[in-house]
Amino acid sequence: MVGSARPSFQPPSPPPSPGKQKQKQQENSTKYGVPLDFVAKKIQEIADSGEADPFRKERSEDEGDGERERRREVKVMKRKESVVSSGMGSEKEMERVAESSRAAAARNSAHKEDDSSPEAKDDNEYPLPSELPAWYAKIKTTDRGMKELGKRPSSLATQALTALSSMKGCMDRCEQQGVSRAQLEKLFEELRDQVHKAEITLKVDRFIVRKTRFLDPEYGLPRIFASKKVDFPSDLKADAWQLYSRWRQEVFEVDILRGIRIARGTDRGGDRIDPTYKGRQYANFYGQGHLVLGQWWPTQLCTVRDGAHGTPQGGIYGEKEKGAYSIVLSGMGESTYADEDNGTDIWYSGTDGKDCTPTDSTVRMIESCDTVHNPVRVIRSYQLMKSNRYRPQFGLRYDGLYEVVEKKLVDTEKAAYKFHLVRCKDQHPIRCEDNAARRPTRFEIAEDNKLRENGR
Repeated sequence: MVGSARPSFQPPSPPPSPGKQKQKQQENSTKYGVPLDFVAKKIQEIADSGEADPFRKERSEDEGDGERERRREVKVMKRKESVVSSGMGSEKEMERVAESSRAAAARNSAHKEDDSSPEAKDDNEYPLPSELPAWYAKIKTTDRGMKELGKRPSSLATQALTALSSMKGCMDRCEQQGVSRAQLEKLFEELRDQVHKAEITLKVDRFIVRKTRFLDPEYGLPRIFASKKVDFPSDLKADAWQLYSRWRQEVFEVDILRGIRIARGTDRGGDRIDPTYKGRQYANFYGQGHLVLGQWWPTQLCTVRDGAHGTPQGGIYGEKEKGAYSIVLSGMGESTYADEDNGTDIWYSGTDGKDCTPTDSTVRMIESCDTVHNPVRVIRSYQLMKSNRYRPQFGLRYDGLYEVVEKKLVDTEKAAYKFHLVRCKDQHPIRCEDNAARRPTRFEIAEDNKLRENGR
């Protein structure tokens, strides 16, 4: 080419001797006694495992997401380099690293590769709030209450911390890869007991809940009701959600009559809801709302406190032109109302009117049947006949949503009606069977018995 300099001639280098060539190959294929192809293979296994950092320790809760991510990446790179270049760089150590990585990845894919274990269904039945509650997020590890838990917790706090740690351990075992169906059933039974006990007897406060991170999706109760790894039973998810919702509201009292001002004597008609109780809910809404199937209360006033029903004594609750929101089935066979309860199919009697005019509560049911067509919450009371298989052993229990599909006028003078209710489809079973899902739980029954013994 014109104007271009001709490259100077460089004679080829003589080929290395056979002995030096073999030595060079050995130097390129090993480092510190470990074959490099073996190193590459193990590091690739770490990369393919789906866990960016199997060695990650829990960081300070106050770190920002970006800083935590940067530290995590630096950590994993240093760890990988140390495996190759440190004095521990043996095949045994490399195998341990790869195994640790696989174990961490297994946590994210628990039961995905094991056909004998159930895979979680993403039905979003209990949607996880996008943010943690403000009171929870404000607590720092430097707060006095948190420091005391770390240094000298009380005996009650120690019991609570131990119980919550045990519950987390049970969740961990449920999420392990390769757990059989039989093993899971035993774990579910154990976890039910722990959740039920926490609902009734476990004394916690805001610092204990924060210390154990029991509202965090990665560590606490959401691992049950919002799990994408394990298909927990519907009753267990419901009860975990109920406990989560109460703690989220910062309501930590375990007294089943919490928020109730008890009147003197044995007449519960004088009881009132404490106006200062911060967990108060209201029942003027359609559907299930914040309630869970099987939720239980010792008295009807407690159903009003928690927004399941709107009246402490009446059987029907609703609003004018909006129909009925909820009804309580109570006193069948012992009152003038000829009700029929077949579980998913109910004939419910309204209250008697006068001079051919129905009562307001009966009108609410008529509206639900004829114009509003809204589902109605059904709550069953222990005052039902003992022969009724759907009757709760004590107190009252929420049993789901029913449609008012038909009405009959049974007495013109009294304007007495009967209403045909049919349980809505796609709901979980009524929790009345003699099994682990039954409500009230054994802890609720024991607590109810204590109240009766103490005249409450």
